[in-house]
Amino acid sequence: MSTPLAIELVATAIVIAFLGAVWARLGAKPWKLGPRALVAILLILGSVTAIGGLAGWLLGGFIHAPTQRASVVGALAAGSLVATLLFRRVSSTQRLRSEVRRLADPATRVGAASRIRALLAEQRPAEGDPVGDYAALVLFAAAGMHAAGLTDQAESLVHALDERLLDDKTRAVRANNLAVLRIHRGNYAGARDALLAVSGSGDATVRRQLGCTDALLRVYEGRPKEALDALGPDSEDERYPSETAMRIAIRAHAHAALGAREPARAALDRLRRTPGVDPLAAAIEPQGPATELAKEMRAVPASRGARA
Repeated sequence: MSTPLAIELVATAIVIAFLGAVWARLGAKPWKLGPRALVAILLILGSVTAIGGLAGWLLGGFIHAPTQRASVVGALAAGSLVATLLFRRVSSTQRLRSEVRRLADPATRVGAASRIRALLAEQRPAEGDPVGDYAALVLFAAAGMHAAGLTDQAESLVHALDERLLDDKTRAVRANNLAVLRIHRGNYAGARDALLAVSGSGDATVRRQLGCTDALLRVYEGRPKEALDALGPDSEDERYPSETAMRIAIRAHAHAALGAREPARAALDRLRRTPGVDPLAAAIEPQGPATELAKEMRAVPASRGARA
């Protein structure tokens, strides 16, 4: 058997194996990947193939036709290998997002949580490989689990991320998320340990998040006055509605803990008028000094209460 023919046969087998793997993985429904993912894979496959075809054409004057044809087919095989790696990653990410959505349904929640853990185990990078993308997937999945009430499992996922392998920003985000999850579980000492493990972040958004979590934790540690001092003047930036809601909720909890019912009510009234599906939820979960007052106000029409 000639060398060009052998190259063609091996390359063709690789292409067929790639197409078969895609077909089997998607259950004969390639549209499950979504249009963007399919276009990305086809672009990579087409680009590598085109490069190989161009190379074969340029070499056409120097080498005979079988070798020229083999170079084109070989390039198609190389494109298939590259696309396989991309497909494996995109497919797993899409499946993870799909399972996170299923967490919202109590009927599919347990199975979805189990599949999420399996997908993350499949995506876990080998020792020495970059972990940034994997960490983002873990934090995304943990947020979904927490929203679905699986806070213990969410904490376990975040805690399992090795902070030594993360960059400074991701390490700070991990610490903040871990602290929030522990606050929700009533583990205030563990939450403080998580925050103390980082010295801050160079990212302004992450710094604000850490500051909010620290202030919230001070309320649960019995230091409401310190919580208000940590928040500083009432100058929430309403460009960040989620952060704004959290800061107002912290003020409400701190005022309630200090026995200042009217400032707490004013804060909750402002919170209720903050954009969101249920802004008062920020003061109800996790439960704190202002939770009962927030529950009472849920059924009362919003007023023009004073700012906290």
